[in-house]
Amino acid sequence: MGRRKVDGGQKSENADEVLRRRSPRLLNSPLKGVRSVEIQKTKASKSPKIISEIVAPKRPPKFSYVVEDLLAGHGRPTLPGHVQYLCDEGFSYIVTLTQNKPRALVQYPGKNLEWMHIPVQDETPPTLEQIWEFVKLVDEAKEKKTKVSVHCAWGRGRTGTMCACYLLHEKDLSANDAIAKIRILRPGSIDTEKQINSVKSFAQDVKNRK
Repeated sequence: MGRRKVDGGQKSENADEVLRRRSPRLLNSPLKGVRSVEIQKTKASKSPKIISEIVAPKRPPKFSYVVEDLLAGHGRPTLPGHVQYLCDEGFSYIVTLTQNKPRALVQYPGKNLEWMHIPVQDETPPTLEQIWEFVKLVDEAKEKKTKVSVHCAWGRGRTGTMCACYLLHEKDLSANDAIAKIRILRPGSIDTEKQINSVKSFAQDVKNRK
């Protein structure tokens, strides 16, 4: 590595020492010299750009109604057009079951679309508290004559579990009938035994509250 000469006859400094003196955050970098700066620049993340204009609507992945004009399930919205589709269809709420807010919703929140977050780990069931939170939201939307959409990553396990629980509550179905119904409406729904047991636990809780 080259060295630079310091004015006044002082001893020269190593180029790495100069970089580190000027940029203390590089002190612990395992890389050397200018390459450290370059790699940090390439790794810098950019915040999603907010889109303000109306975009062309596009149906979200695996979109389907569970209760007509009230509740729909789908996969994670990945495009602003997916959000616009929900707005155009008259949805007032979108419920996210994944850990993070979809990037499309950050970029394009949608007009008059309220985001609700009920985070559930992938391939695990929601808690009874989370199910009731969801059910009460859909009941509220029904009273207001508006709509709720719900999604996880693929629109199957977590989404199917929540939708089955709402059907059980709304249509007074047994757990097995609600699971069978949602699997007809949304094939592939409810992937794990724990999710099945979650619907059964909710059915028992509904019975206990009557």
